[in-house]
Amino acid sequence: VDYKNWLGDLSDNGGNFFRIWQCHWGLGLEWKNNVSGYAGLRRYKQQSAFYTDWLFDHCAEKGIYVMYCLQHHGQVSNFVNPNWFESPYNAANGGPCSNTWDFFTNSTAKDLTKNRFRYVVARWGYSRSIMAWELFNEVDWTDQFEGNKANVAAWHDEMAAFLTDIDPNKHLVSTSYAQSF
Repeated sequence: VDYKNWLGDLSDNGGNFFRIWQCHWGLGLEWKNNVSGYAGLRRYKQQSAFYTDWLFDHCAEKGIYVMYCLQHHGQVSNFVNPNWFESPYNAANGGPCSNTWDFFTNSTAKDLTKNRFRYVVARWGYSRSIMAWELFNEVDWTDQFEGNKANVAAWHDEMAAFLTDIDPNKHLVSTSYAQSF
């Protein structure tokens, strides 16, 4: 994606907001080892981080605010835009979770997620272009959502509190659903 021209056009036409995901086919930080330059959990892809540095700086120059989406449903889904088969959180790939829905309750998975969130805040929390951290895109499309709403809500409460606690600039924290909760 040619973000320089796209964001320039957005700004030139009065736009001042866009949303971007951390995803393995884009500017994700971690994914399954040996897939598209990723090295697994806790090994953040510096090529993506470097480009994200530029992206947030460019947005600040253009007066564009960003909602930075930190997770998306496919990462913990076998059914809707499924990426679980490649997820570094999947036990089949050396991760801590036997099932997709374990992502929301497994203490190791939560600690790994917090570690990545800590990195995100330390690296980009200064940026005046960040409007909000989005915990999840379309979380209701994760596997077994209907039977795990309480666990998903508890995960969101925990992660939102964590981000709020570590973010010195107190950016907004949000999430999204594909349908109604």
